[in-house]
Amino acid sequence: MTPTEQLREVLKQQSIDPEGPEIAEMAMHKQAIERILYDSFGSTNLTIRYAGSRAKHTMIKAEYDLDIVAYFNHDSTIAGRTLKEIYWNVSNALRDSYEVTPNRSSLRLFSAAFSRAQYPLQIDVVPGKFQNNENYDCSLHQTTGDKDWLKTNLETHIDWIRQSNAREALKLMKIARVTQGLLIRQFPLDLIVIRVLRDKQHLPLADQFVHVLTEISTSTVPIRVYDPANSENDLSGLTAGPVWTDLALACSRMLLANRSQDWLSILGDPSKFAPSSPAIIRAETDRTVAPIKPWAR
Repeated sequence: MTPTEQLREVLKQQSIDPEGPEIAEMAMHKQAIERILYDSFGSTNLTIRYAGSRAKHTMIKAEYDLDIVAYFNHDSTIAGRTLKEIYWNVSNALRDSYEVTPNRSSLRLFSAAFSRAQYPLQIDVVPGKFQNNENYDCSLHQTTGDKDWLKTNLETHIDWIRQSNAREALKLMKIARVTQGLLIRQFPLDLIVIRVLRDKQHLPLADQFVHVLTEISTSTVPIRVYDPANSENDLSGLTAGPVWTDLALACSRMLLANRSQDWLSILGDPSKFAPSSPAIIRAETDRTVAPIKPWAR
């Protein structure tokens, strides 16, 4: 097989059937969360929808989870008058059915009926509030950081990924992040890949992948990226220090191994990685990586 054919074989092995059990499991939990939140706050003032890799079409078997946003209308006070009140009231509403762990802007849920080892699917619910009725700009509460709010836009994030013409490369780097046990979170990694491939999408997939690895490994400082939903959000804390060193060294290792022209071996065997393994890595990263700052320095 050619290098591009090898990489496409990796992607094929990691593809998730739209009619398969993973998608059905996600739909079941989304419906359960909808029932809980609609019973608590009503459905007329609340928008609940998929986010994350499910919405961006970048899911892989080695690491998938369920990301849901729960956004209240800009003039609704049924869940609270402040973003902080909304965040904690949504958390309290979910606690009877799920084990809830507060994170920076999301609530991490695990089924209360199973232990995390038995049922490793990770569920993140992000409560928020639309800023107006004219677009999808939304304000989120932040539990950590210098400021307790963040402006974002889910639609912009989804469109940025879907329209990037780089989704195959994005999924390959996601697979590499899992098999290499990298510290970097997926959001900044996606932005980095899209930036370095902005004029390289015409290349064969193997050339795109090598270009990404080369750009990262040869950059002595983190490649600067911006939140496409709000350019004033400072993302530098997500790629600083050991996070970037870890990523650059891993890219160098993969480039060195690429001399054998065997991407199937270089990327490892992603099928042996259960969702619980990257969940542990991500949990550790969440505790050590600096929060996004909702303003430009």
